Amino acid sequence: MENKMKAKIDFNVLKRVMKYLTKNYKLRIFFVIICLLVSTASSVAGNLYLQTLIDDYIVPLVGTQNPVYTSLIKAIMTMIFIYGIRCSIWIFIKQANG
Repeated sequence: MENKMKAKIDFNVLKRVMKYLTKNYKLRIFFVIICLLVSTASSVAGNLYLQTLIDDYIVPLVGTQNPVYTSLIKAIMTMIFIYGIRCSIWIFIKQANG
């Protein structure tokens, strides 16, 4: 049997690193946290809106003979906007890192 060693977290080292980062990079850490929150929120919103898109816009159009796609197009534009926010955050972070 292998003797697996469990990694231990040294909280004193973590505390020193966080103190250093917050002392020297406050603005960058603030922007990273904001970008993280916006990216997470847009990801969750996109996934939740996908269910609404299917249930409220696509399924009712399946059985009709002359479907009107205007509401579906508006809903798809909303999806593009939601995922566009996430992509722009990703591009912003890539540009900031060099």
